[in-house]
Amino acid sequence: MQITRAICSKESYEIYQKYQAKIHNEVDKSKSGYSRFLCESPLFDPANKKEAERNPTEDSNRDDSREAKDEGVWPEYLGSYHMIHRIDGEIMALGVLDNTPNVLSSVYLYYNPKFEFLQPGTFSAVREIEYCLRIQEVFKPDFNWYYMGLYFQDCQKSVYKASYKPSQVLCPVTFNYVDLTEEVKEKISKAKMPKLCMDKPKLKELDLSGNQVQTLVKNFTFIMAARGIKLKIEDLSRSFVKQIQDMVGDLYLTLGLDVMLTS
Repeated sequence: MQITRAICSKESYEIYQKYQAKIHNEVDKSKSGYSRFLCESPLFDPANKKEAERNPTEDSNRDDSREAKDEGVWPEYLGSYHMIHRIDGEIMALGVLDNTPNVLSSVYLYYNPKFEFLQPGTFSAVREIEYCLRIQEVFKPDFNWYYMGLYFQDCQKSVYKASYKPSQVLCPVTFNYVDLTEEVKEKISKAKMPKLCMDKPKLKELDLSGNQVQTLVKNFTFIMAARGIKLKIEDLSRSFVKQIQDMVGDLYLTLGLDVMLTS
C-alpha cells in the first residue's frame, strides 16, 4: 500500500480510463476532467504554509504546488490523498480519500478491471477500515470515524455500505447518528424524510429554548372556526398558551427543522 497526495499521474489516469471503459462503458479521453474530479482537491491543512498562503482565486492547477511522493503511513498534513494498492508493482486499485482531523472519508474508488475477480471494492473498504484503526492506535487516538459517503437504500451501488457493521446513518430530521438496524432500514424505505430517532436535535444551535418557543408561538395565528375570528397568542387564556407552547416543543422534537421552516 502506498499513500500519495491526490495528484494526477499518467499511471493512475490510464487505470481510470480502463475502469471507466469496462465498468461504466464510458470512454474518458479528458485527462483534465479526471484531474478535476479526483485530483486538484481544494482541501488543505492550514498548518501547511505553502498551501495556506496560496491565493484561492488563482486559475493555476492546485496540484502544481504539490509533490507526488510516498507520504508514509500517516501524512504530515491533512487533505486529499490516493491510497494505491499494487500487485507485482501494478496498480490493482486506487482509493481517493479525504484525511480530516478525526474522520477518514472514502470519496471514490476505481481499479484495474483485470483484477475485478479479487473484489477490489471490498478489499479497499476493509483495508481503509484497518488503516483507521492503525492510525487511532499509533498516531491519533481521536481518529474515530470512517465515512463511506451517502447511503441510498434503493441504489445497488450504494446499498452495499450497509454490509459493513457496525455502521450508522445520519437522521435527516434530528441530525443524530443512529445504528443502521433493520428497523431503521424499514423507516428509510417508507419515507423521503424519515425521522430515525426520537432524540432531541444534537446540534446545540438547533435545540429550542423556552424563549425560542415563545418567539415561535407569537408568530402563530389562531382561527375561531365558529365565528371566523383570527386570534393571536396574547388573546388566549394563560393555561391555553401553556398548552400551545408545550405542543410546539413536542412538534419540534418530532419534526425537527421542518417546524422552523414552516412557522
